[in-house]
Amino acid sequence: MIEQKFTKRIVNNSNSCKKIVQPNCTLFKSHIDIINSLPFLNVSYNLSSNLASKTHATINSQNEINIFYINHEKQFSSNIYCLISLEKLIINFVDTTISSEIKNLNKLIELEIGYNQVLSSIPNEIGQLRLLKILKIHSCPLLRTLPDDMKHLTNLISLTVEYSSITKIPTFIRDLTVLETLYLYNNKITVFWDTIAGLTRLKHLDLNFNPLTSISANIRNIPRLQGLQLRGCNLKYVPNFITQLYSLTTLDLSGNSLVSLPLTFIHLQKLHWLHLGSNKFQQIPREILLLYKLEYLFMSYNSISSLSGLGILKTLKSLDLRGNQLCTIPEEIENLVSLTELNLSDNYLSHLSTELLTGIQHLSEVYLYNNLFSDTEHTKIKNLLKNTSVFI
Repeated sequence: MIEQKFTKRIVNNSNSCKKIVQPNCTLFKSHIDIINSLPFLNVSYNLSSNLASKTHATINSQNEINIFYINHEKQFSSNIYCLISLEKLIINFVDTTISSEIKNLNKLIELEIGYNQVLSSIPNEIGQLRLLKILKIHSCPLLRTLPDDMKHLTNLISLTVEYSSITKIPTFIRDLTVLETLYLYNNKITVFWDTIAGLTRLKHLDLNFNPLTSISANIRNIPRLQGLQLRGCNLKYVPNFITQLYSLTTLDLSGNSLVSLPLTFIHLQKLHWLHLGSNKFQQIPREILLLYKLEYLFMSYNSISSLSGLGILKTLKSLDLRGNQLCTIPEEIENLVSLTELNLSDNYLSHLSTELLTGIQHLSEVYLYNNLFSDTEHTKIKNLLKNTSVFI
């Protein structure tokens, strides 16, 4: 669509952190009047996607603003809360508080607030946005809690609170019964409470980079959970009840202190993506060898010196073994007939057998950086893998 642009001179140079004056929405005859009142230098309408980093708005067939992206602005105005037809509001790189007048935007379906260095609280009135389906709050380092009135957001399907300072999973989460995705990446959560146990529709849970000290056994009561991310969560072992999440297809346990897996790990028969990188494994856990649908296995930066038994995983498409202590690769690896990508960088390899190099028919990428190969071995590898992209 053709970009339209309105340009005006900024007349208010007050600091954006100053308390926002409540709007008088009766002063405006149209949504365009509201936009023109805002302290933004440029507002573009119906902007093409390649310029979407600008502040811009979308006008619907009733000549109303229904989508508004506010990006990299030094000032903010409460007049935004007069845009009562808004269905989507994105506010990024704007240091401002959020007014209780956000309750006016009761047609909002999607709300995002990010990269805000001054936001320390969310008003209770956000709970009046009953049509909200997607809420994303990220990169707000001063934000430590969420208001209990968010329990009224019963249509919420996706909730994200990332790169903030939340210390616990709010109790109101249990009331968001249609929630399907919950992303709490990189906060300060220490205890995994029972509060999410009733989320029977939850499919994806991300708790990466939280300093967890305990995980509730009631996580097993989330029957539809397909994706679980627990990267960098101070885990020293995998609780047995995690292996009762029988619908899991992706599991990230990287960046912890794991040395083994429980025997019950074999119950995760739907797993096709598993990340165990940056742990303390000394060998491939035998429990993995019984995961017959596994396609992607990441075990980089452990202390693995043997790949015994790995050849049984005939469904593997990608295998990452960077940064281990491998001196040799067993010929049974050629049994990985589905393998297309193999990463053996940062090991102690000086030789790869001809049988191995020619036995994997569908291999498209091989990474062999930082090993001990001689120039002669380099040449041999490249000659035997002429139809494969070799990075050495």
